[in-house]
Parts: sequence; structure tokens; C-alpha cells
Amino acid sequence: VPTHRRDEALARCLASLARLDYGRVEYEVVVVADGQPPESFAAPDGLIARLIVQPRSGPGAARNAGARSARGRWLAFVDDDCRPEAGWLRALERVLESRPGAAVRGRVLNALQRNAYSDATQVVIDKLAATPDYLPTMNFAVDAADFTAIGGFDETFGWAGEDRDFSARWVAAGGEVATADDALVR
Repeated sequence: VPTHRRDEALARCLASLARLDYGRVEYEVVVVADGQPPESFAAPDGLIARLIVQPRSGPGAARNAGARSARGRWLAFVDDDCRPEAGWLRALERVLESRPGAAVRGRVLNALQRNAYSDATQVVIDKLAATPDYLPTMNFAVDAADFTAIGGFDETFGWAGEDRDFSARWVAAGGEVATADDALVR
């Protein structure tokens, strides 16, 4: 979970991650603060979460730092202003297990109805999601070894575009993109 100065959004995201329908000891949450630590960082009871602070380098660099620190077989990416539904990880896992070597994307739904910025973002997300090889950084999972082999996110993109670049490199290297329709993030 990359974050930068959005403490309230991060707290809501962590609360959602704590409510996942998944054994708490079976997953860890790595939060990477890009530029400065949150004013307060407290994982909800029982959630295994670590905080890494890095110099301000953008979300791609933050995601890469989190991936390097993660200890699991798979990496699942979500943004700090997102709230995964309870079955999110299980849905991603089912597809990862049934389609070895695939990167798996879920669906992203606007939780802020009647908010012009969120509505506009949803239009963009829907347009990109119509592309069968797009992996949205706010909702996708991949085998950690495959992520490393492809070189992770290109950190030169700064604050936008690293997801489209990663998706293009993934497909160019022969990687499959699968969809888990029930892996929902709001």
C-alpha cells in the first residue's frame, strides 16, 4: 500500500484489510510512506502490518519497495484511498492458483457517488479495464518471483503511468492477464 500524506484514507484502507475473509497470519500488509511517515500509524487489532518510509520517489518506487520487503509468495497491490471487499484476497488467490504464472486483476468500483473527481476517475478506470491486458495498481496480484523477473514498476514514471507500463512489459514478455471479477476494491 503506497501512501503519501493521506492518513485518514490509509486508516480506512487498513481497516478494510483487517476485515478480509482470510486468515490473519496468512497475509501481511506492507505500507510504504512515500516521503514522510503518517502522523499516526496503527494497524487494526490482529492485522500484521509493517511501515516503511522512503524518500519521496512516487508510487511506483513505493510499490517496488513494498514488494522487495514482502515475504509472501504472491504480491497484491491496493492504493491507500481504496477499500478492498472482504473476499478480495480469496478471489485473487483462486485465480492465481488456477492460472499459474498469470497476473490477476480485480474490479474497481467508485465508492464516492456524486463526487466529480471520483466519477471522472471511474470513467478512466472503466475505459482501461476494457483493455484485456491492463493491470490496475489499485487492484491486482502477481507471483512475487514473476514481478521481480519483469523488473517491477518503472520508477522513472514518477507519479502516474507505471501501471500501464508494467502491463505492457508483462504482456510483451508473454505474461497472461486474468480477471477475478469478484475481487472488488472500492
